[in-house]
Amino acid sequence: MPPKSPQVKQSSWSARLPPELRHLVAEFLSNDTHSLSSLGLASRSWVAPAQVTLFRFVRLLGSYRYRQFESILDEAPEIAAYIYGLAIICDPTFTWMDQDAPRILLRLRHVEELSIRNWCATLMTDDTRHNLRRCFPNVKVVHMQDVAFAGNDFAVMLCAIPRLARLHLHDVHWSFRQRPLVAARPLGDNRIDTLYFHGTSPLVLGWLAKDGPIGSRLRALHVAWEHPSVSSDVGRALERSGPELEHATLACNIRTLKGCLVLSDWLAPPVEDACPPLLDFTLAYSTRLRSLHLKIESPDGRSLLVNWIPALLDSVHTKYIREVLLELRFADLEYMLWNETDEQLAKLLAAQSALSVIFHISRVDDLKIGAAQVREQIVNGLPYVAATNRLAVECKDSSNNADWLPSLPYCNIPEPATNGDSQCCEIVQGA
Repeated sequence: MPPKSPQVKQSSWSARLPPELRHLVAEFLSNDTHSLSSLGLASRSWVAPAQVTLFRFVRLLGSYRYRQFESILDEAPEIAAYIYGLAIICDPTFTWMDQDAPRILLRLRHVEELSIRNWCATLMTDDTRHNLRRCFPNVKVVHMQDVAFAGNDFAVMLCAIPRLARLHLHDVHWSFRQRPLVAARPLGDNRIDTLYFHGTSPLVLGWLAKDGPIGSRLRALHVAWEHPSVSSDVGRALERSGPELEHATLACNIRTLKGCLVLSDWLAPPVEDACPPLLDFTLAYSTRLRSLHLKIESPDGRSLLVNWIPALLDSVHTKYIREVLLELRFADLEYMLWNETDEQLAKLLAAQSALSVIFHISRVDDLKIGAAQVREQIVNGLPYVAATNRLAVECKDSSNNADWLPSLPYCNIPEPATNGDSQCCEIVQGA
């Protein structure tokens, strides 16, 4: 009998390794998809560990990759059990994906984190809409970016996610159009604990905060808005969250132009430049608030909204507050109500020994000269706060302030690496 080849001996030896060690080896190679694919070819005992790591996060970039992955599932359906995070990025032009983008989730029952981008859900078919209630049995985290809904499809989709806990909405548009409506009834008693709402139609926050059947006792609320009609819904979201809220980021950038708001496709009464919008929300309900980030801008340069700051600070009644971050433009400092702001911040600092106050000042054109002047202006304007030695001032120039929105929330589903490797499966490598 001919002697066994070294490759067979190696496979026999590796097969005797405990399963947990094989999974540790595969996890160590999680950033190297080429090595993971090779590892799965070493022997049958390495197939499952390699696939578990390789297919933990899957990105379907466009209709070609989408269908390619469906073919992979046809040949190896066991892979579906390994997928924890899924990103669906629709084609840049209208295709069948806009009609049927969620269908892959009918086969992926273990997905917990879902990201959908560039989806024109207004084209969703009736079959897809009715199947939504079977698509998200274990989904807890949803990221939507550049997504458009019509009718009550947004409500139908959220109600179809029974375990939803974290909702991140960036440039999500929702408008009513003439179409048959499907009843939006929650599948479970889910409670959203984190809401990220930026560049999104006011109708969305209004439904979540007031009309929607989904609970929203939030621990973290990150809201950026440009129209005063949203402010009242921010107040409702804060009130509905009550003492559960721990982290709040409120970025208000009400845009004005020649006396009226830039409304885009949102219908609302205009607001004159000379009439600053009223502050119609409070932080008084957030009695366990730990961090507060206020970013207030008036892009017309008149700084209409900085007058909100003292009243908002006065409404903070919590013994857990640890950080107050005020993010303003350099031009806003001229219109600050310094005495009132100093009084309110000093009151908070006196009550909370662990509290720190941070100012982020943007659009400081000459950092070498301007930063020192900015710090001096803030210290002189807030003498009581400065005396506590718990005041920090950070300056940025215009090049570091391209986007007024706070940074996007962390998504476990990684982007492809520039060198061709990726921490998630790009389908071709998983084949």
